[in-house]
Amino acid sequence: MPAEAPGGRLAALVRALWPLVALLALWELAGQMRWVAGGALPAPTQILYRYWQDWGDYPRHIRATLIASGAGFVIGNAIAVAAGLLFVLAPVTGRIARGLNIAIFALPPIAIAPILSLTLEGMTPRIVLAALGVYFVTMQATVTGLQQFDSRAGDLVRAYGGGKAAVMRFVQIRGAIPAILSGFRVAAPNAVLGAILAEFGGGGRWGLGTYLLGSLGRGDPARLWGIGLTATAIAGLSYALFAVISARMLGRTRAVSLNPSAPPSETREPVNLPVMLASILL
Repeated sequence: MPAEAPGGRLAALVRALWPLVALLALWELAGQMRWVAGGALPAPTQILYRYWQDWGDYPRHIRATLIASGAGFVIGNAIAVAAGLLFVLAPVTGRIARGLNIAIFALPPIAIAPILSLTLEGMTPRIVLAALGVYFVTMQATVTGLQQFDSRAGDLVRAYGGGKAAVMRFVQIRGAIPAILSGFRVAAPNAVLGAILAEFGGGGRWGLGTYLLGSLGRGDPARLWGIGLTATAIAGLSYALFAVISARMLGRTRAVSLNPSAPPSETREPVNLPVMLASILL
């Protein structure tokens, strides 16, 4: 297949970015003219200028949020994957824990954040809420991935003397990796959101949620938008990180199948980087 000409790539880049440029231009005009609630929507240039003025405050707040969300992400996903394995190996445990899983999924984080802040100390409320935010997504993805495997591959393992554990190890776990990585991709922004919500009432000094709460009374929309866009960028980048990891790890994998009549395709859809960047910014 011939390589795409540089002019074609440039045209594709322009087609992908012009809606974003047009939106930013309209946003700039609306902010400068104070069309929205008398200046509640500042212009992008005003946000960037305020961001530059406040840059000395951001690193410590970002670091605190990343530590809490990262710890919650690791702990919550470890529990979720272990729970998914248990629910598939022993289905009765899944039925017993169904009510708890539904409760974890249905609980609004903004409602339990104050309770966690009152009962726990330090960064523990942030870590717990981040872990709760990632648990159900990854657990469900793990269960789905483990259950949807090629039964013929399982029969082959059993024919060679393997038991249930061998089928789980050699077929189900390997086949569930794409689903688990998809769960990680969705769970990563949830961990960031959970940590920030817990920072609202945690009483800590550092964190984007704490910084946002402390800035509400100053009446500076540009600063508030800067904090919000920073949190959005972190969540979007965490999603993109696991999307890239998933593409790298699974780019050359093939479905487990014993059917020789349909060879796997060698082509892979490229990642549209301009569209990904635009989605992160928006």
